[in-house]
Amino acid sequence: MKKTFRLFGLLMMAVILSLGMSACSDDDGVADPSTHDPELVGLWAEKGDPDNTILFESNGTFKNEFDDDGDIEWVKGKWSTSDGEITLRVTSSNFPNHIKEVQGYYKVVNGNMFYLSENSSFVNAEVYIRID
Repeated sequence: MKKTFRLFGLLMMAVILSLGMSACSDDDGVADPSTHDPELVGLWAEKGDPDNTILFESNGTFKNEFDDDGDIEWVKGKWSTSDGEITLRVTSSNFPNHIKEVQGYYKVVNGNMFYLSENSSFVNAEVYIRID
């Protein structure tokens, strides 16, 4: 009888743990517009360097691909915006040293142009053109 109750108890614990640890994926659907500027959603190419592209998805993920002397590099991750700034959190890359990197930039979206800068004065800003 003790074995039956112990087995029943273990079974109930397994069911509770399996239900408690299930969760919905945060990569589905559309990201919160208060933290993800909807104007950025789409495919962008750097002006003067069309091999450098960045795709911002509406679910808060991004993929950046660029040509580095014939080698295609890529990084993927999550993006968010706040007060004219964008944060890119790298979750995967074909170069392991980029993973877990967090990059913060200043950004301005003006129609089909997107400006990305490491400083608020936008000196030497990268300019991207919407291609999708």
